Amino acid sequence: MAKRFEFRLETVRRLRKQAQDECRRAVAGRLRQISEARGRIARLSEQLGGQQVAARDLVLAGAGEPDARLDVRAVRQHRVYMNHLHQSIVETRQELARLGDLLAEDQAALDGATKQLRVIDKLEEKQRKRHELAVQRLETAESDEIATQHARRQGAPGGGAAFVDG
Repeated sequence: MAKRFEFRLETVRRLRKQAQDECRRAVAGRLRQISEARGRIARLSEQLGGQQVAARDLVLAGAGEPDARLDVRAVRQHRVYMNHLHQSIVETRQELARLGDLLAEDQAALDGATKQLRVIDKLEEKQRKRHELAVQRLETAESDEIATQHARRQGAPGGGAAFVDG
């Protein structure tokens, strides 16, 4: 019986699979960071909108009455906080752009790792087919040899092929 197929580069294949898995985890982590940054931008934008409404209401309350006084200090505090929120949004958008660049790098690494694994898989498939063909040839040769020996026994004089009735 022929020996079973053994891929000698199985360790290399496992290492490349691990590298691909690590790249997938890196891409997933980067996508999570991008999602968090987008969520942060949404929350900050919502807070900024709320502060703008509050500041407008504060100004309108001070301007609505003829003898009402505008609380300049409160308006200034709203303005400072709105500037802080706006700056946080700008910084988070910059971070989002940086994360997008890093994601592109991570995806390129994943593509490379996937190609490397595919090369090994194709090599294994090619070697496996070659092995199966060799086994098939060996089995055919053995089968032919058995048939030849059987034919010799049947055709040889005194080989027991002829049955004498008597």
